[in-house]
Amino acid sequence: MKKTFHTATLCAASFLILPTGAYAEGQTAADLIEMGIEQLVDMEIEVESAGKNRAKGLDVPYAAFVISAEDIRLSGARNIPEALRMAPGVTADQVGAHEWSVSIRGAGGQFSRFVLVMVNGKSLYNSVFSGVNWNELNYNLADIKQIEVIRGPNAAAWGANAVNGIINIITYSAGEKPNTNVEVWAGEHHRQGVNLRQSGKLNNDWDYAVSGHFGVIAGLENAEFDLQEKDGRDWRVSTQVQRNDDKSNLQIYVEAFGGDIGPIWSNIFTDPVRREYILKSEELIGGSIQVNYQRALDENWRWNVRTALDQTDRQSNFYYWDSRNLQADLELSGTVGIHALSMGVNSRFSYSSINLSSFNQVDYFINFIDENENISSYGAFLSDTISLSDKWQATLSARVDENQISGTSLQPSMRLMWQVSDSQRIWAAASRAASTPSRALTDAKNAPYEIIPANTLGNPLPIVIVISDMRGNRNTVTDALELGYRVTWGNSYIDAALFKNEYKYNISVAPIGEPELYPALPNLPIALIQHAIFDGNEEFESSGYEFNLGSQLSRKWDVQASITKSNIKNYVGWENTLSLRSNYNVTDALTFSAWWMYRSNYETSQAEIEDINTIDLGLLYQHSESTSIALQLKNIGSDKIQAVREAFSSAGMYVGPHGMITLTHEY
Repeated sequence: MKKTFHTATLCAASFLILPTGAYAEGQTAADLIEMGIEQLVDMEIEVESAGKNRAKGLDVPYAAFVISAEDIRLSGARNIPEALRMAPGVTADQVGAHEWSVSIRGAGGQFSRFVLVMVNGKSLYNSVFSGVNWNELNYNLADIKQIEVIRGPNAAAWGANAVNGIINIITYSAGEKPNTNVEVWAGEHHRQGVNLRQSGKLNNDWDYAVSGHFGVIAGLENAEFDLQEKDGRDWRVSTQVQRNDDKSNLQIYVEAFGGDIGPIWSNIFTDPVRREYILKSEELIGGSIQVNYQRALDENWRWNVRTALDQTDRQSNFYYWDSRNLQADLELSGTVGIHALSMGVNSRFSYSSINLSSFNQVDYFINFIDENENISSYGAFLSDTISLSDKWQATLSARVDENQISGTSLQPSMRLMWQVSDSQRIWAAASRAASTPSRALTDAKNAPYEIIPANTLGNPLPIVIVISDMRGNRNTVTDALELGYRVTWGNSYIDAALFKNEYKYNISVAPIGEPELYPALPNLPIALIQHAIFDGNEEFESSGYEFNLGSQLSRKWDVQASITKSNIKNYVGWENTLSLRSNYNVTDALTFSAWWMYRSNYETSQAEIEDINTIDLGLLYQHSESTSIALQLKNIGSDKIQAVREAFSSAGMYVGPHGMITLTHEY
């Protein structure tokens, strides 16, 4: 049942105090939106997420944004998708208690192949559906230094699936934040958890960090029938050691994670024809090891080696899913005269095993042609940023990828930046990016896709659409144009961008043959079976603009406002997203935060999503130098469905208001 949260007085107060983010302590990538004018113009920062070379923050020819550790702390976010809502152009909607739909510039979803997500440069996409299992990213948020979001294609630097943008989650290095941190939280609807973090020195050469997380995630209620997700539990243990000297840096990460979750999935039955909703019980456990090594060859050149191995096992009453990934990267960057060069080779090897036999008592359920499969991919890139004059800079990049499923793809990029004045920049970009198809598309057989009810389209019987195969195992290709403007003055900035993306060879559902009676005569038919295929020939386009304003209005008050308008032609139409955030230091010890979010309604093939209009309010009391207490009221407003799953969808889950209290002690 829908509920309304009555907080008229607090809501009115929130509009007197607009948005935010204290300036970040560290400087990498998109810090341009966190720093004042002097730092923007004079400080040289590493812009790894934007292009893997070094550049001054004001001169980055990308639509970039950073979410700092202080932003996360003041927002009250309890997971990474909640934190991503602070970035303009990013939509992070809750599908269920344990599932999220994240998109950039309009195109995305829970199983999206158009956003590349990384942790410290390690790719997180999986070969089964090429998306990200967000419930595997249950990091202790105290570990996160910042989250860099680059909007628009960046495949020339990072490879396949960096179509609409990249998200790079950067954790603190072992020696960067030596302390002990304990965080405990509790809230309505069984929400509770604890985070622990300890870091320091092992000896004169080595630093270490160890952190742990345990949380209880409240299950959500279905919008149309009396079925609620079960409360979930998740845990994570992360360790890191680091060694630094004058010329090199070695980082080793070892992590383990797990959880028990219970979302609601659906399946199609044919006797009688119906969609049945089932509480999925799933246990997951996984781990990873990652080694990053950087070394300076001389004053101008450095090289970087990155290797990572991860494994995840997921077992439920729907399937058993085992996946393993091995990544290896070698990169070299440096300067020669007016050229800032970056080049490298990358490889990724993925193994996955899908066993669905435990749930195959239904008439039509997804099967894979091969239960086990190995997929390999290789890539090489070259980027050259050329200082044409004091006012003009050009970046020419190209990447070649070879994927076992879809073959070879060339992904070029061209960017031009004009220094209008010391505080203004205009950039333009034309680029191409590719998204690889996944096993769920290429290997699926006898997969129920949808039910068309009886007496629809003139048919007296219901029609069950069943996916039999895929035609055209090739990459979805995106050709993108972008025009951006950035200006800083005093302690304020504006960052704006126009974009247009044209997608080719996207995957859609195409019928094959005529519908067949089910069951066949002499039994009386109860349905029609329409066989179909995934067809990689669809074309569509998206366009829109992003406007982001940030300002430190006074020593006590800072603000951030963003507007994003995007249109996916022939799909959801125009979508508007607005965000207004503010932090106000009432006293030296008390900070009041307010965050208003709005997203216009849109329609998908699964459901029509209503307008989302919510407010988050927070009070942070710094009791002492080491102890703080935070109170958060989140999702103030009526219960809303934010998103639905693209496949195995339920009727939608209500996301409603709730309160949280967090106690943090650091020493």
